[in-house]
Amino acid sequence: AGTVTSGLQSQEFQLLVLENDQFYALSGRTDSAGVFRVVSFSEGKGTSANGIFSVPDARSFSNDGSVTNGSINATFVPKTNIINGSAPAAAVLAYDTPAALSTVVGTWAATSLYGDSVNFSISAAGILSASFAGCTYSGLVAPRASGKGVLDVSVTVGPAPCASAGERFVGIGVTSVLANGKRELIIAGTSAAR
Repeated sequence: AGTVTSGLQSQEFQLLVLENDQFYALSGRTDSAGVFRVVSFSEGKGTSANGIFSVPDARSFSNDGSVTNGSINATFVPKTNIINGSAPAAAVLAYDTPAALSTVVGTWAATSLYGDSVNFSISAAGILSASFAGCTYSGLVAPRASGKGVLDVSVTVGPAPCASAGERFVGIGVTSVLANGKRELIIAGTSAAR
């Protein structure tokens, strides 16, 4: 986590590079309640070697609906720092401790990248269900098989007339406890076409 500056604007970011060099990055601001409000989401598959992380085909999705392609070349020290950011404390994200599905079971009041309120639930079996704007969404949430502190998430959009009807989105979920004691869950993913 850290801060990046582009021109005169400064934004917070949260970046996760998984053991397979897939990365997910979120940019935004933390509000007065300690909730991270996402304004853009980036992802891609890279390579890491000798302290260099390279992604030739990164893709960024903004809350204004725009999609930008780019590349990343960053220096890093594993589990310590990358792109002006530093690793969070283990109390925030214990990356080497397997994620527990029990920490996300229940009903969630969420906000989409586009600012829409979306309520969804996750059962003890890891079944995700949601309804938004007349469409249903179903999916699965499970601890990552590699034993990392990350959840694997997949969500399938319901039938027409839903936008993206039948499309499946795959990604990750990360949960942490905020300073006010409430739990935050961030889910990010893309379709096969990205």
